[in-house]
Amino acid sequence: MKKLLIFFSVFMITNFAHAQYEPASKWLLGVHLGSGFTYSNGVELGYLATEDFQLNAGIGTGLAGGKFGLGMRYFLLSGRYVQPILGAQFYRNNGFSDLEVTYNDGYDATYGYYDIHANNTLVLNTGIKIRTNSRFSVMIELGHGIAFDNQRYTMTSGEGNSSTNALAGFIAPGGFSFDVGFMLNLGS
Repeated sequence: MKKLLIFFSVFMITNFAHAQYEPASKWLLGVHLGSGFTYSNGVELGYLATEDFQLNAGIGTGLAGGKFGLGMRYFLLSGRYVQPILGAQFYRNNGFSDLEVTYNDGYDATYGYYDIHANNTLVLNTGIKIRTNSRFSVMIELGHGIAFDNQRYTMTSGEGNSSTNALAGFIAPGGFSFDVGFMLNLGS
């Protein structure tokens, strides 16, 4: 029921926020903040192949190391200032060695040192694009990453427990992703 309510709310917002729009250029530059997403904490260069279909490439960084990737987005409800997004991105991260993960339950702290492995990851996402004018838009995206290598991290030392392992798994590529992107159309 909750999912249906969210879908209906997004549909109604995008339905009422209809206005014709002409992009200033086919090229976009974006800055992204988030976690687990292809370009999180990085930059993206996008190309609008059509008004509704974008190809993109970018780089980012995070606790799983540096990332670079390629992707695409499809914008539903053409010509609206608020549009739902469907997307897929593929990225490669370079990993991170000896990452200290600490869990403190209020009495004792448990430490574990982990190697986050280099990995290829496919991120499937959805979200919403809010365009303020023909040059600037904000995208909020949620997704799930599917790491190609199942061994995403290894504990190298320490006494780790299920909580530090869960946190290392959250940091490693794959799993939940969240991103807020600020896109600038490079036209005049």
